[in-house]
Amino acid sequence: MKNRKLLILSLITLAVILAASITAKLHAPQSTIAKQTLFPGLANQINDIIEISIKGDGRTVQLKKQGEIWVLESADNYPALFNKVRAMVINLAGLKIEEEKTGDPALYARLGVEDPESKDASSLLITLKTSGNEEAASIIAGKPRQSAGSRPGLYVRLPDQTRALLAEGMLDVSGNPADWFERNLFDIPSDFIKNVTIQYAEGNVFEIYKEQKEQIDFQPRGISGENSAVKIIMTRISRSMEEMRADGVHALDNFSFPEESITTTATTFDGLIVTAKTARIDNKAYARFTFAVDPSATREDSVTDEKESEDTADAFAGLTTDFKPDPVQEAHYLTETLSSWVYQIPDFKYEALTSNPGNLKKPTEISE
Repeated sequence: MKNRKLLILSLITLAVILAASITAKLHAPQSTIAKQTLFPGLANQINDIIEISIKGDGRTVQLKKQGEIWVLESADNYPALFNKVRAMVINLAGLKIEEEKTGDPALYARLGVEDPESKDASSLLITLKTSGNEEAASIIAGKPRQSAGSRPGLYVRLPDQTRALLAEGMLDVSGNPADWFERNLFDIPSDFIKNVTIQYAEGNVFEIYKEQKEQIDFQPRGISGENSAVKIIMTRISRSMEEMRADGVHALDNFSFPEESITTTATTFDGLIVTAKTARIDNKAYARFTFAVDPSATREDSVTDEKESEDTADAFAGLTTDFKPDPVQEAHYLTETLSSWVYQIPDFKYEALTSNPGNLKKPTEISE
């Protein structure tokens, strides 16, 4: 009898342990449960990917690998941000299915996985191809998970499936071509500027200048500089070359400037000459930049060590402010990097590059 009671007690204990074990597994954190990789073979194909298409918001970004670099095929093969492209492919290969979501198309928009070509869609269709034009991955990327306490995740849907998924992982992707290239072109603070001349389409010219770098205010040539409106215009012009950024890009060979274009030339105290040819086309502002050196200018703090070429690139990308490269190397680097392209620039930069005090009053009528 005693042995029978012990047996029953042992069985009850075993049942409790099994039940607790099952309950623990059911409530275990999802990190302890194996998740299926969304694209199992992609991790082994990362170096084989040569084409990427991103469609959404009425635009298509076409990225293509040329040798060891990536270019924006949809922007005349302008160099793309290599690290950003590679990071996107790696992160895409690392996406894991966390759970299934809705299969109702009417609810897709809530998760951002609707057809990218549908009206007001926020989704992006990403397609990766290998050298043999083989599709390595295709996915509709939606909204990120909105839970602050959870691991990074986003909603996705495979184009040939109706069921949306919650995927664990991150995906930094954009349908804006400008997000895939280096938008910072150069940065020449107004303190460095010696003079700026603007030649307008009508043929007239406006110039501002400083005799010495230590001077605070610029002076206009040929008109009074005491007029408050003219002072505002001069300040705007003097800062026109600061933090120059691009919103779009076209190859120079594929772009035609209209006859009414405006040319702005800025010269620094150490001899760098920057010329911007600008125009507004279809309500968008464009500029082509060329660079030269004034041989008569001298610099007391000219740097000529072996690190100069490398530091020049950082300085004019706005990555450092404590280095002043030699103007000859500045001009060479900027010419090689920028002069074969026409950039769409922000409207406020176009206004600064083309400001005209003559639109306020005729020069002879501007009074103190």
